[in-house]
Amino acid sequence: STVNLTLNILPLIQDTLTADICEGETYDFNGTSLTTGGTYTDSLLTTAGCDSIIILTLTVNPVYTTPLTASICEGQSYLFGGDTLTVAGTYTDTLPTIAGCDSILVLTLNVDPAIMENITAEICDGEEYVFGGDTLTISGTYMDTLTAIGGCDSIVTLNLTVNPIYEETLSA
Repeated sequence: STVNLTLNILPLIQDTLTADICEGETYDFNGTSLTTGGTYTDSLLTTAGCDSIIILTLTVNPVYTTPLTASICEGQSYLFGGDTLTVAGTYTDTLPTIAGCDSILVLTLNVDPAIMENITAEICDGEEYVFGGDTLTISGTYMDTLTAIGGCDSIVTLNLTVNPIYEETLSA
């Protein structure tokens, strides 16, 4: 007897996938949660009962955190992330990277105070007092604004008193 066999060899189906996730995210690969970059394989059955192999190349893109420090003087403002800041503190802004992951900017903002100093001085009538480049001869309150070492204003207030000279005639 003769048996004729027709043998059909079905092709092996192989598919290659690539995927990107951000650090801290997971990727579901046929029921397995992946968090680490690498190459992964999985075998599935086709409708004809043959193996179908899926090869996944997973890339995990980093999330960047960048610390920043800035200082302003009291009364000034600092623009950060679309906000105008005037109070010292820590602020964050999140921007997307080219890979679509977060890039987190962390700003530590310092607000340096204006330095205020009061000075009291007395002179006698007819004398002069030099203050802030001016020669003063009249009682009053005077102000001068200087720039401190840190670049902020230093405001000096002078309270000047001009004392009269008394003359007394004595008869003998």
